[in-house]
Order: sequence, then structure tokens, then C-alpha cells
Amino acid sequence: MRNLNRAGMSAGRIAGERALNDARRRLSTKMSRQTQSTRTSRLSSSQVKSADRSSIIAANSFASKYQSSSQNTTLEKKYYTEMGEAAESLQDRVSLFLKRGENTLFGKQTEVADNGGTTVTEEQKNKLVKEIEGFVDDYNTMRKSMGNIGGQVRQVYIQQLDKQVNKQEKTLAEIGISKGKDGILSVKSSVLKESDLEKIKLLFGTVDSFADNIGNISNALEKNARDNLYELKFSSYSSNYSRNGSYRDSYSSIGKRYNVRG
Repeated sequence: MRNLNRAGMSAGRIAGERALNDARRRLSTKMSRQTQSTRTSRLSSSQVKSADRSSIIAANSFASKYQSSSQNTTLEKKYYTEMGEAAESLQDRVSLFLKRGENTLFGKQTEVADNGGTTVTEEQKNKLVKEIEGFVDDYNTMRKSMGNIGGQVRQVYIQQLDKQVNKQEKTLAEIGISKGKDGILSVKSSVLKESDLEKIKLLFGTVDSFADNIGNISNALEKNARDNLYELKFSSYSSNYSRNGSYRDSYSSIGKRYNVRG
């Protein structure tokens, strides 16, 4: 009888252990499935974040416009070259405006004039008008190039240029120079030619004048253009080596002083 009881207890214990082991296996399987589901969810979330980041980068106009394709790099070189050459030309014109002495753009100081003004010949006045027209052309080229390039630094320079124009907008209009909604300047040559010489001189022919201040800004723009052209050239070096290790110089020459040569 005791033997039967012992056998029954042993069988019950074995059955209980089996049931416990089965329960543990089911729990382990369930937890494993949950872990796999969590990993899959995390991976999907990571992929979505990566896709979102790519979308943000693609949506960024400056980044998407000027990534490393040769076509976009060529555009950058073109715009920086135009900006740099226009800035250099504008500074040369300002130097002519500020130059003093006989046969300069603003003529020589007269000793007999009651108002202490200046006298110029018709030829000098025509040259002055031509140089101011050229100044406006250079200004517009700089501004348009910066707008095409984009970027925060160029935006700061645009704001500086606009500030100088806005300060003198009324006086500029009196000599035939006006600003459009896009910030671009225009000149009415007939009005400019008939304008008072002293009024023109105050805007273009004196230190700290409108033209002088624009010249100072263009000096910084010229340096910015040159620095960026150097950077573009040397960044192109790293991507222009052929498979056999030889260098393919695809840097095209644009402009004069702003052709950055090795």
C-alpha cells in the first residue's frame, strides 16, 4: 500500500514538473516574440527618422541646389566669379569718384566760385554719368549673384547694401537713381546728367558718402568671393582623381582675377 502511495506521489510530482516546464516554455516564447516585435518597431522608427532627415535635407533649397554635382559646382563658380568681379570693378569706380585734381571726374576745386564748388567740362560730366551707370550695374550684379548663391552670410551683405540705399533713397531719386522692390537699382541717365553736380558729389565723391560705404561693403564681398572660389577649387581636387591615380583638372577658368589657379 505504501508503495502504491509513493508511486502516485512520484507520478504527480513528475506531472507537476512537466506542467511547470511547459508554462515556462510558453512564457519564454511569448517574451521572445515581444522582444522581436520591439526590435522591429525600433528599426522601423529608425528608418522613418532617417527618411525624415533625408526629406528635410532634400527640402533645404541651398543644400539640394549646391550638392556635389559638377553642374551645381559650376553654377557656384559662376555666381562667385560674377560677384567678385563686380565688387572689384565697383571699388575701382569709387576710387575714381574720390580722386581729386584737374581733369578728374569731379573736376578741380575752383578758387573763384562763390560756393566753393567744382567745375567740370561737358566731357567730364559725360564720363561721370557713365561711371555712375557702371557703378549701378556693378551693384546690381553683386546683389543678384548673392541672391543666386544664397546662404546666411550673403544675406547679411544684402541687408547691409539695402541699408545704405534706404538711407539715401530720397537723395538718390533726386539725381535719377531709384530702387525696385527686388532691391535692384535703376538709373535715368537724362535726369542724372542734368542733376546738380554738388548733390552728385555728396553721394559719390566724398569720404563716407553713399558710394564710399558701398565700396567698403564690396571689399568684403570681393574677399568672400575669392575665398569661396579657392574652397571650390580645392574641394574639386579631391573628386578629380582617376582610377589609376592620375589627376583630371576639370576646374574651368571663369573670369580674370577670380580664376583661382593652382
